[in-house]
Amino acid sequence: KRHNPRAGAGARTFVTDTTGATKHDVLELARDLDVRFMRLQFTDILGINKNVEIPASQFEKALSGDIMFDGSSIEGFVRIEESDMLLLPDLSTFQVFPWETRRIGSAG
Repeated sequence: KRHNPRAGAGARTFVTDTTGATKHDVLELARDLDVRFMRLQFTDILGINKNVEIPASQFEKALSGDIMFDGSSIEGFVRIEESDMLLLPDLSTFQVFPWETRRIGSAG
């Protein structure tokens, strides 16, 4: 579903529900809305939100679960001995942030 939070010219459309979305749906939506960065968010063991941001060129790879990152580079996340981490995005949580600027689009 798409939702327009403001009426009038130049209002930004953003996603409010991606339940049942496929990888193709998410990629198409990101392309249609000119999303340039994707923020992959997760929580540490204490429930503190962490994230890794990737460019649009890596979206398909991320949605296929093919993105690795160094967890020890994220403060308080894991020790160097257990730093190789795999990101597996949950497509049902995909959101496009309704940021005002037209030059930066980010999704998470």
